[in-house]
Amino acid sequence: MNYNLEYLIKKPRQAIRRGLSIYHRSKEQTILSDTFIEQTYYPLVRLLKPNTNLLDIGASIGDTAIYFSQFREVEHVYAFECDRKIWERGAENVKLSPFSHKISFYNKKADAEAIKGYLVLGDIAIKCDIEGGEAELFEGLDMKQIYAVIMETHDTKEKMIKLLKDDGFEAEWRFMARGVRFKELGLLIGIKK
Repeated sequence: MNYNLEYLIKKPRQAIRRGLSIYHRSKEQTILSDTFIEQTYYPLVRLLKPNTNLLDIGASIGDTAIYFSQFREVEHVYAFECDRKIWERGAENVKLSPFSHKISFYNKKADAEAIKGYLVLGDIAIKCDIEGGEAELFEGLDMKQIYAVIMETHDTKEKMIKLLKDDGFEAEWRFMARGVRFKELGLLIGIKK
């Protein structure tokens, strides 16, 4: 087990302040801070059922896969990252993690076709951050097995809320930021009624 990664999980504020290096670049320090200190994805943790299989779509450097895998309600994390260089750093982080046995990390685009085989694994929760591709992905998904979703929306707020509500979810959206590439960035949390 990598001491730095264990330290990040147990004492995230001190680890980031000290410039912890698990396997990241300086710009990724913000990602680590968002995941482990700000706990951006904690609203999904509160919704997890026992034996959940979690799909981490847009897994980046593996931080969210590691974050979710530490919770006992998560049976397994299936993580997808399409950018090869980012995936390589993420795969290394997952290997260093004390929870690597609970994570499968794939270098492929997670479109509806690619992930449909994972939707038969029982209770499914999804974390999605695919830089504006969320509408295309969710329009093609069969949502029967999915009971909870957390996703970043990139100028897709109204469309994604409607998609979730049409599939029987209650949806709550939180503003995150305004930017140059996307006019409005937000976090959408959905739970099946």
